[in-house]
Amino acid sequence: MKQNNIYICHTLYHVYITLIKNIKNPKTSDIVICNSIPNCKNLIAKLKKSKIFNAVYFYNEKDALKKFNELGWDYLRGDGDEV
Repeated sequence: MKQNNIYICHTLYHVYITLIKNIKNPKTSDIVICNSIPNCKNLIAKLKKSKIFNAVYFYNEKDALKKFNELGWDYLRGDGDEV
């Protein structure tokens, strides 16, 4: 059984390359679209409609960066108190 891939795309170029990789074998991968891509909500709708991917996900980088800033870099390095 072939393992599915997950592609995380931060730019339109990432999406382009991922489409090229998956156009021959549709429904074998998932794609994550980050909000750094302009008009990402429209892109997500079009990718879902194309049915090239098993699933299309949205990732909000701003929320993740906010969480990292709240925790602090010491926590991320393991220097802070354990949670």
